[in-house]
Amino acid sequence: MSALQMKTKTDFAAALAILGASFYWMFTYSGPYRYLAELQLRAFHQYSPKLTMFAIVLGLLGILALAKLLLRGAERPAPSLPQGNTPGIAGGKPGSNVSMAFASPFWRLWFLAIPLVMGGYFLFNAAQAGELKQLRAGDFDSGQVTARVLYADVRGQLSQAYLMKDTYMYIPMYDSAAPSRSVHLLVGVDKARVKTYLHQQGGDVFTVRGMVQRDLEGDVKVAFQKNGIALAEQCWVVHTGRDPDTDKKAGLIIIGVTAALAAAMAGWVAYQDKKKLAAKALPLRATT
Repeated sequence: MSALQMKTKTDFAAALAILGASFYWMFTYSGPYRYLAELQLRAFHQYSPKLTMFAIVLGLLGILALAKLLLRGAERPAPSLPQGNTPGIAGGKPGSNVSMAFASPFWRLWFLAIPLVMGGYFLFNAAQAGELKQLRAGDFDSGQVTARVLYADVRGQLSQAYLMKDTYMYIPMYDSAAPSRSVHLLVGVDKARVKTYLHQQGGDVFTVRGMVQRDLEGDVKVAFQKNGIALAEQCWVVHTGRDPDTDKKAGLIIIGVTAALAAAMAGWVAYQDKKKLAAKALPLRATT
């Protein structure tokens, strides 16, 4: 394996690690992602998840590029070596390093890590959710529920006060038999599907089915606090309409499409390499 191939593989592994860490911080609302999100919330009272994610990835890639630039001196050849016709080093054709790097299939495929991570996330959630459980809202207040994600029918009373984000409603759910000062459970439902997913059992008691996840977007948490509704440190959201099978199918579709695209790109790279080899093998014709 050539030095360029080793270098390209190292760059690809570093880019993959950066993407993995960035997605982890986004999904867990922690690390630099949480810091940047709360910085935006203090300044603008809202934040953009996509721009925050992009800023983290771009910043980390910039740090990686700066580190490579500072350490570049160790990779330069000795001055006594001939450099005039050597591609990819000082004195060679301008931009040859860049063109050789992007000619590598590793740099062409690195961005496929994004949908692969997303597909893996859906599959991981589906595997962790398990079988359908029967729970009460009070189970979340009492600490009986500790899982990050689960699939459940949850029974409880819904608050008259709710938060709307675009067309998605966040409604506090509680157990009247065991009231708590802070909200431990929210019901997430699209406004157009309230009658489909919220099943009234009598009075203010409802049963909702969905994927219960222990994560909440920072802007939603701040919005509740500004409206005088205290949320617990650990707050779950019942995302109605979601189930493990749906997440599993979504993950498999994303990974399948990504794999097909990767295969197509690999075939294209192989075809281009074959054309280059064929061009080099053509015999030279004498001119008169």
